[in-house]
Amino acid sequence: MNNTISLSYPWWYVVLCGLLGLVFAGLLYYKDKRFEESGNKYLTYILAIIRGLAVFFIALLLLSPFIKSIKDDIRKPIIIMAEDRSSSVTNLKQFPEFETKWNGVVDRLNEKFDVKQLYFGTTTTTNAQDTFASTNIGQLLKYIDDNFSDQNPSRIILGTDGIINEGADPLYQPFQFTGKLYAVALGDTILRKDAAIANVRHNKIAFLKDQFSVNVDVSANNMMGKTLSLSLEEIGENGVSNLGKVNIPVGTEKYFKTEELPIDAKSPGLRHYRVRLSGVEDTNPKNNSRDFYVEVLDGRQKILILANAPHPDIAALKSSINTNKNYEVSVFMADDPTYKPGDYSLVILHNLPSSNNSIASTLAKIQEKAIPTLFIVGLQTNLLKINEIQSAVNIKAQLSNSEEILPDVNPSFKSFILSEETGRMMKLFPPLIAPFGEYKPSLTAQVFLNQNIKKIKTEYPLMAFEESGHHKQGVIVGEGLWKWRLFDFLQNKNYTAFDEIINKCIQYTTVKDDKRKFRVQAFKNVYRTNEVIQFDGQLYNDNYELVNEPDVKLVIKNTEKGVYEYTMSKTLNAYTFSPGTLPAGAYKYEASVSFNGKTEKVTGNFQVEDLDLESIDLTARFSALRSLTQKYNGDVLSFDALETLADEMLSDESIKPVLYQSTSTKAAIHFKWIFILIMLLLAIEWFLRRYFGSY
Repeated sequence: MNNTISLSYPWWYVVLCGLLGLVFAGLLYYKDKRFEESGNKYLTYILAIIRGLAVFFIALLLLSPFIKSIKDDIRKPIIIMAEDRSSSVTNLKQFPEFETKWNGVVDRLNEKFDVKQLYFGTTTTTNAQDTFASTNIGQLLKYIDDNFSDQNPSRIILGTDGIINEGADPLYQPFQFTGKLYAVALGDTILRKDAAIANVRHNKIAFLKDQFSVNVDVSANNMMGKTLSLSLEEIGENGVSNLGKVNIPVGTEKYFKTEELPIDAKSPGLRHYRVRLSGVEDTNPKNNSRDFYVEVLDGRQKILILANAPHPDIAALKSSINTNKNYEVSVFMADDPTYKPGDYSLVILHNLPSSNNSIASTLAKIQEKAIPTLFIVGLQTNLLKINEIQSAVNIKAQLSNSEEILPDVNPSFKSFILSEETGRMMKLFPPLIAPFGEYKPSLTAQVFLNQNIKKIKTEYPLMAFEESGHHKQGVIVGEGLWKWRLFDFLQNKNYTAFDEIINKCIQYTTVKDDKRKFRVQAFKNVYRTNEVIQFDGQLYNDNYELVNEPDVKLVIKNTEKGVYEYTMSKTLNAYTFSPGTLPAGAYKYEASVSFNGKTEKVTGNFQVEDLDLESIDLTARFSALRSLTQKYNGDVLSFDALETLADEMLSDESIKPVLYQSTSTKAAIHFKWIFILIMLLLAIEWFLRRYFGSY
């Protein structure tokens, strides 16, 4: 270990400390004649030296010196051996023999190297007992990068069949590794007679009475001349309903086709569907069916854009809002008598009310039904009327004059957050046109954008929101939003930034506050059998303050698996609970609590799907392993060559121990021996003076 002393001051301060000790000792003992009769002519000098050293060390500590220690540590080179524990490997006949040989090699290599054993599949773990239903080698490389990149492993050895059915392609994944990567190939690359549903692509959300499609990828090997039958079923509480069937003639030995099947969304809720291949005999019947789930919502939110006159803003707004499948947009002019504002979840008023269109009946209906409203103030807006019907922004302006205003994001606005790229784009957007005048937000308004006028930031709001009565209102000061959308496309060849701004404003304005005092929900609607299910809950008192004194009972029901009863755990001021993993099936849950003499209940449902990706394709992928190992200067080996690889590594002189240096810094005042030395010097001085007649 190497120790060095450092100071926070220049080194010549040490000389001053020495001079201070010398001066202090000289003043005390230079003319002191009391010890001449002691018989020791050097006693005075000894006492002076002791006192000078004590003062020197005390003064030196006042300079706050610190000691830097560098420690060298030589460690064995690290070898990572990662074993595939997915079911496609663990079900192989050769797996027990492979594992015996694998563990033997681990024991041999441990004599010279520090061997880190990992087990991977869906995730990566150090637990040898875990098995998985999918293979994610990309996640394995990330795990190694996160945990061992600073330890410079020399070799990585994978024992796997190369079947990758989840996660990113490891060949293109960033991975900081300078050693060699080897793969011990397991399984069989021969194509067996097999028909499979390789993939199912579908909407996660659909709307009631709409029709949506599911795309099913069907593959078949060594089945030329056969005819496959693909059927679509819906599984509900009343049994199985057949929704359609198509016949697929297999025309080649290695066959692949995508079939598109339509589904009518007839009932709301989380719907359970199944696609199934029938009329075939193959070596792997597990991949002949696949379940999937679609949440059917009870209708889109309807949005009305009501305009004083045709304007390019209208098309820009409609196109942007239509990118969100949760919204259905209708556009009307103010003088059109056919629209009914009461049928909509949000009304956007462009340049309304105006001097030509007061829309008094529409405004009355909006107020009566508390419909969220978004006002776009332009050069045709009646400013006196707009101040009467909304309170978010007070406008004192003249329509005869206009000015250009740029957006400036208010950093204190926290109701929603824009992405960094959209925030950057907003600084480049062209100006809007607004009436010239003064704009003042109300005390309760939440200002999202302020006005930047001629590159001068102001406190005038450009976009603000407020909850007035029982509904939300928003105000956009300025027309010309179409220029923002066009500029976004010119810069990025898409409308992503503009669409994000508009849709987040729409979502914030239309969202309804949840006034329930008791809430319990599952984190997801659909889980896999290997996913941990999680619930959270909140209970509010009459002042809407979070409380969690009473116990919350949670009951989970499944018609086939039975009933599970739990008590939710209490957190700081809420509730949480995880029943762990559950078998595949449809589940309903009911949470209940007794509080203030009332019993509150919440119900919901979720699904657990058994998606065994390993059963879809059991053909080993040695070519994928070869590409991966070549990228990291390694090779693919048969498991019979594992012992040979171990011999080569044990005799490889290039795999050398690793020297690690650790540095620690500690203030000198924390070293007890310095304190003891100073006390010892002062004690010796005191003893000598006492013994020879002083003090």
